[in-house]
Amino acid sequence: MVNRIQIGLIILLVIFALSLLLSQNANPGNPPLFGLKRIQEKIFMGMETNPNGKIDYLTALLDKRLNEISELVNGKNYDYLLKASLRHSTTAGQITELIAENNFKEKVEPIRKKFLEHQKVLNDLYIAY
Repeated sequence: MVNRIQIGLIILLVIFALSLLLSQNANPGNPPLFGLKRIQEKIFMGMETNPNGKIDYLTALLDKRLNEISELVNGKNYDYLLKASLRHSTTAGQITELIAENNFKEKVEPIRKKFLEHQKVLNDLYIAY
């Protein structure tokens, strides 16, 4: 009886671990895995206590959000485009707020450059759309 329970738990853990790995590259067009990816991101963000680390993590997420938008537009999968755009904007806002709250003047210029790069990509995607 105990062996079946242990085997069942091991199988569940393996399935969970595999789904976490598969969700790393999930896009909004794949709701189950993308939802799992978003939960992971929120957990990782919650574990980051250093404001500098949070900005770095959010900056990496901002790049992921832009990539998600690009893949949606290039794949002509417009159903999730608005939500993906809102996530990108929200992440940019979170970065801006953290910089302002913590007076990270040294982060302003690099983030401004990143925002301008993203603006160009988004403009190109808009034209392609």
